[in-house]
Parts: sequence; structure tokens; C-alpha cells
Amino acid sequence: MVPTRSVEPLSVTAHLGPTNSGKTYHAIEQLAHARYGAYVAPLRALAVEVYERLTERLGADAVGLITGEQVKNPDADIVCCTPECAPRQTHTMVIDETHWLVDEQRGWAWTELLAAAEVEHLVILGAPELEPLVRQALPSATVHHHTRLSTVEYGGRIGVANLEPGTVVVAFSRASVLAMAREIGHATDHVVGTLYGAMPPYARMHTIDAFAAGDLDVLVCTDVIGHGINLPVQHVVMAQTTKHDGRELRSLHLWEAAQIVGRAGRFGLSEMGRAYSLAGGRSTASASLVERAALVAAGKSSADLKVVQGQVRPKLGELGAPDAASLAAHLRAWESEMRELLASHPWMRPMPVEPLVARCEEIRGYLDRLTVEQAWKLLALPVKDTTAVFARALARDEAVRTPADYAAPIEDLESAERASKWARDLMSFTRAFGDGHGITYADAAALEHAASVRLTDLLPDHIREHTMGRCSDCGRPCPARLDQCRNCEADSWEHWTSESTA
Repeated sequence: MVPTRSVEPLSVTAHLGPTNSGKTYHAIEQLAHARYGAYVAPLRALAVEVYERLTERLGADAVGLITGEQVKNPDADIVCCTPECAPRQTHTMVIDETHWLVDEQRGWAWTELLAAAEVEHLVILGAPELEPLVRQALPSATVHHHTRLSTVEYGGRIGVANLEPGTVVVAFSRASVLAMAREIGHATDHVVGTLYGAMPPYARMHTIDAFAAGDLDVLVCTDVIGHGINLPVQHVVMAQTTKHDGRELRSLHLWEAAQIVGRAGRFGLSEMGRAYSLAGGRSTASASLVERAALVAAGKSSADLKVVQGQVRPKLGELGAPDAASLAAHLRAWESEMRELLASHPWMRPMPVEPLVARCEEIRGYLDRLTVEQAWKLLALPVKDTTAVFARALARDEAVRTPADYAAPIEDLESAERASKWARDLMSFTRAFGDGHGITYADAAALEHAASVRLTDLLPDHIREHTMGRCSDCGRPCPARLDQCRNCEADSWEHWTSESTA
């Protein structure tokens, strides 16, 4: 039940250092030389980036791509993948952004690879704070410390009108990103692009390629920039330093801010990048946090990242659940038992099972008509809000019914985002259960591509016309989720109530 490997790797190498320190370059060189293995990244976009780089170097037949949504040439000698999809046996495995094993939802996948992947050569990339865990989990590891290849420093506050080409502006919601892009487009002559979570993969890659090619002057994005995406960035401007993490609105941790601002200094041949906090009424960025983050990114100060333990996730065979209806009870029993078993493995801990239990509750009405294997696959699907839709189709052996929210024609940005999200959910479902129930993987992929292309076409006009974040009456800045400031909203309410009572 504790993840272990039967044969230790011939070599374990850890490349640790801040952003822009050459860690990934050295590891990819080793993988390309080996010509057989896997590159593991937390984000599909990063896996695709390395896939394209290796394909250009080794040829299309030599390289494959495997993520929860997309599969290309999966039997290739080298595969680029997310950790959940990584092979458990290969020659050389490069695990990027390994400090992600602290993530509450996905950290188990990194833990399993570190502890149990059967490989000849294991290469670990991550932040410097990962070293104590590496020393404990893999005592034979050779650790290489990397320093930044370029300099980053804090440049103070900067206004929208003073942004230079090659700048990335960071905010933490779709509405904030679109509002900020519109403001920059109206205040400057810059060509502005956006990157945010609801954008489908094709649209994201189109934007990344456009910025890398210089077709976009400024990119407004969420913190995806901090997760290893390599872009030619001169400056990073923080418009916000608070984010909603799925549970609460909180300030960024210092290490999170450092990961983001550390992307500065990759523009052309420049060896200097600057981190700024945005000046102006819409900015909620903490100047002191951005300044401290720049020192961490430059390697002049320590971050607050604590990588102490990796999570262990249960496997179906370990639960002993005789049927789907008993899964929740057996999950809780597993968690209790694993706390005792892992007492002698201090760098591991059982993952909290309550999110899986909650998903059991979500599909409770169908559990008595699902096999335990079907239910377990449903719990593992990387989808949100649609698990019950798929449970219904499986339990009743009928076609998957498209939820009303996703059935609208693709006519605007929101409907394109929803269609793309639904298509990706369908792709995940067919990858897990195969073609059937009225849908094939090819159908889902075609829908995703069509929605993504449509969104790419719509986005420039939407940015120009987007009113959220600026009062539609007086034109003053307002919170990015609103299109009216408080004063005008109060005036509108007073006018409406006076007319209603006249």
C-alpha cells in the first residue's frame, strides 16, 4: 500500500534552482540523448511545449504526447505527459516542477513517481526548497544547484501608459484579465492578448505562440505564467496579489509570487528583467510582496515554500470495496489505516479522501447500478460539475446528455468557453471508458477544436468591447467583476425606485 519500487534507479539527479536557471534545458538534453523516456510536467501547455521542442529535434515518430485530454503517438520512445498519465516504467524520466507534490488535489501523482516509478535514470527538477525532501526520499540523489541566468529586480510601481513591449501583466480572474486587457488597449498602442483558465488549449497555444513571435506586445494573464511556461518576457507587472484558491480569497504566498515575477528577464538577449506592481485605482497588488518576491526570484532571499511531505492516493485494489455503494466508507477506512502505515515513511502522508467522498455523494443515486470499477474511474475523472451526467449515462446505458448550460450555439465568448469545457470533459470520459454512449473521442476533439478556434476569433473584439472593470455610465474604473461604479449604481437604483413609486 505504501508506493515503492522493486529496483532502484541507476542514477537519481536533482536540478534545483529558481526560475530561469537552466534546469529544464539540462534535463531535456539528457532525455534527448537517451532517446527513450518521459518528460513529466504539471500543465498540458508545458508538456506540449517540450513535445514540440523534442519533435523538432528528434522527429515526429520519436515523440508522443499524453495528457488527460489529448493523446498523440502514445507508443513513441519519448512521451511528454502530465504526471497522472506518466508511464510507470521507462528508461529516463524527467519530472518537472516537482514541488507540485505539495498540491492538495494532484500532489499524489508526483509522490507516486518519486517513490515507485521503475526507471533507470530519474531526473528531478524543482525549487531549491525541494532539497530536504529529495535527500530524505532519495538518499542516493546527486543534487545540482542552479542560479539564475538573468537578473531580475523590483522596479517599483508602473502605470498602464508606461508598459513596454514584452510585458506580462498578471491578474487572478477572467473578468480582471479581460478588463485589464481592454484598459491597456485603450490607453496605449500596444497589441494585447490574454491567457486565462477558461480558455481552451488551442486558444492558449495560439496566444503563447503569438506573444513569443512578437505579434503581441503585452500579455495579460493569470498565474499560469508561474508554472513553467517559457515566454520571452521582459517585465512582469502584478496587477493583483490576491487569488481565490478554490476555498477562500487569500494573498499569494511569497514563493508563488516569486515563481511568477521570476519569469521576467527572458526577452530577446536581455539579461535584466524587472518586476513591477501596477499603479492606479484598479491595482490591488502589494508593492512590498512584489519587491520581496523579486529578491527570492533573483536568489537573494529565501521563499516561504515548505516541501515536507508528498501525498499518497489510494488504489482501487487497496480499498477492498465490494461494490460502488461502499466506496465512501472504504475510503475513510483507508485514510485511517494509512496514517499508521506511513508513520515509518515521514516524507509521505495519505491524501485527504473527503473530496472523493463528496464526489461519491454527487453520484449516489447511480451507485447501485455501477460496478465498483466504473465508479472508481468516475471519481478519478478530471472534470468538474459533470460527473453525475456521465454516471447517469453509464448507469442507464444510454447516450450522454449534454447539460443545458453547454448546449447553446457557439455565438459569443462565454458559449465558446462552455463548449470547449464540455468537449474536454467528453474527451476525458471517452479516454476513461472508450467510445460509446453516443460520443466518440474524435467527436469530442472536433468540438473542442471548433470551440477553441471560434474563441480565438472572438477574443480580440471582446477585449475591445469588454465593459467589466469600467463604469458603463461615467467611465471610471470599478471592480473587474462589475460594469458600474458604486456611485452610478446608487444613482441608477435611486432613479429606478423613484420611477417605480411615482
